[in-house]
Amino acid sequence: MYEESPSCVGNYSVLYLIMDNEMLCNNRLNISLGNDTDPAICGPFKELRNCVGDFYRGLCGDLYAWFNDRLWLAVAEVFFLQCVSDLESDQTPVPPIPASYQLY
Repeated sequence: MYEESPSCVGNYSVLYLIMDNEMLCNNRLNISLGNDTDPAICGPFKELRNCVGDFYRGLCGDLYAWFNDRLWLAVAEVFFLQCVSDLESDQTPVPPIPASYQLY
C-alpha cells in the first residue's frame, strides 16, 4: 500500500545504521531526569525524537517516521509524562496512500 523504501524492511545493516545514529543523537543531547522544569526535560527529549526521526525519514520514508513518532510518544507516556501533550501536538501525519494505489 505504501511506497516506502523496501531496503528498510528486515535489513539488519539499516537497523545497525539506525541504532548507531540513535547513539550519536543520545550523546549529543543530554536529557536530565533531575528536578528540572518541564521545558528543560521536554525540549531535549523532543530534539532527540526529531534527531532519530529525521534519520528514519531520510533513510526509510515517511511511514517509518510516523511509526517512530508513535514509539517516542509511547516512551514519553511511561518516562516523561509531562512531555506527552507536546509530542502529541507535533506528530508526523499519517502518510497518504500513494495515488498509484486505488481502492475498488
